[in-house]
Amino acid sequence: MSGNYAVVGGRGVGACGFGIAMRAHAVVYGRNVMNLKLSLMTTTVLVGLACATSVPAEKGEASSAAIRAAEEVGAKHSPDSALYLQLAKEEFGQARALTDQKNKDRAERLLLRAQVDAELSLALARSESEKSEALGAIEKVKTLKESAVQ
Repeated sequence: MSGNYAVVGGRGVGACGFGIAMRAHAVVYGRNVMNLKLSLMTTTVLVGLACATSVPAEKGEASSAAIRAAEEVGAKHSPDSALYLQLAKEEFGQARALTDQKNKDRAERLLLRAQVDAELSLALARSESEKSEALGAIEKVKTLKESAVQ
């Protein structure tokens, strides 16, 4: 320091301490920038994780809805549809057991398979009920014909 001047960053600054204030401002500004960078990185990671976990949740909901629909139609009463309903339930349970990030793709595939098997079970149950209704209608026609002939 020479006289009333200090040398800060190659510049002479008056004795009022302006150079110290500038240096303190630079430190605070640097900390603010670091805090901003850290909060942006944290936000980015959290948004990425939220997006990564929402996909299996949506597929899980679709699989669960398909299983419920098959059960409501009566898929348990037909052997073929009951088999696919049971497969769907097992695949759904296996997918729910895979919670770590490494098995995310496998869980998604299992959920998709569960949904497809449940939809197949639903279609088989509906076709079985329609078949039984058709057979009932045929029997009714036969009895009407027999009573009309007599």
